[in-house]
Amino acid sequence: MAKTRKKNAQPPTSGPVRGETQARPHPTSPGSNRGPNRNTGRNVRRRATRQRRSLWLLIGGILLALLAVIGIFIYVGQQNQAPGASGPTDPEVLKAVTSIDPATLSTVGDGGVQPFLKATQNKPPILTGANGKPKIFYSGAEFCPYCAGERWALVVALSRFGTFSALPQTTSAAEDSPPSLSTVSFYGSKYQSNYIDLDTVEQFTNKRSGNFYEPLQTPTSEQQQLINTYNGPPYIDKQYAGGFPFVDIANQYLAIGPSFNVEVISNLSQKQIAEKLSDSSSDVSKSILGVANTFTAAICKATNNQPASVCKADPIPALQQALPEAQGSDQLAMSQAPEALFPRRED
Repeated sequence: MAKTRKKNAQPPTSGPVRGETQARPHPTSPGSNRGPNRNTGRNVRRRATRQRRSLWLLIGGILLALLAVIGIFIYVGQQNQAPGASGPTDPEVLKAVTSIDPATLSTVGDGGVQPFLKATQNKPPILTGANGKPKIFYSGAEFCPYCAGERWALVVALSRFGTFSALPQTTSAAEDSPPSLSTVSFYGSKYQSNYIDLDTVEQFTNKRSGNFYEPLQTPTSEQQQLINTYNGPPYIDKQYAGGFPFVDIANQYLAIGPSFNVEVISNLSQKQIAEKLSDSSSDVSKSILGVANTFTAAICKATNNQPASVCKADPIPALQQALPEAQGSDQLAMSQAPEALFPRRED
């Protein structure tokens, strides 16, 4: 019987049998191009990059905020800072100016300075402070170049009767002539004396505001009364009334306007001025110390020559003899008004 041949017989194949899973390369095998570990690594790097970017953005934002805060503080500080006085005077300068060698003062004498003090009319009683000590009153302004010179001389004189523990530095205004004179300011100063009281007012800064300068201090009613009484006719022409500088020595003697030619301190720093004060032959020393000696002689009159160590030392007794005497109502002629006095104005 013949054998029957099977139909549709298929040769064996090497491919997978249906229903079976084809073997995949191991993710870590050399033939692997993709896999969960590779994707995970990319994701980690992306997250790290984003985190770093976020961190730098955060740091940048913090720095910007800090800069903004610092800027605000600087702006507010500048707004609140007095435009004139720019800080404390160098301690070495302060020491030099407030402790002039008595031998230098004696050698300078009046310094060749023209007489500048005026005696008050009708011999008013000595002006005193709250503690009964003779009062020295000064009215000026930081912009004023003549005040810049006057303060140097006044500080030298006052230091013979007491002590300055604070004395800010400043300059006169750059817009005035002579410009930008190095000086000190009585605004913010501290002074102590057993013999006299010091009363000062710096009415304007050295910073321009409109057609004039920024106000700094307003005279008290008592200060304004002194200004009205003694810084005007008959002691000075009406057009200069209330001007700067003005010094009232216990209502006995008045210094109205500049006491010396302030050109001598032009283009000099505080330190250079202080150094020249120790040289009795310098023009700076002759001018400033000459005026200071005359101030000292007048103050000694008000203190009844106390302290004796100052008031009896040369050249003070001789300078006292040269001081003007109080006279009647015709004491002064209007022609004596100093041409360089700065009038007080606010317009």
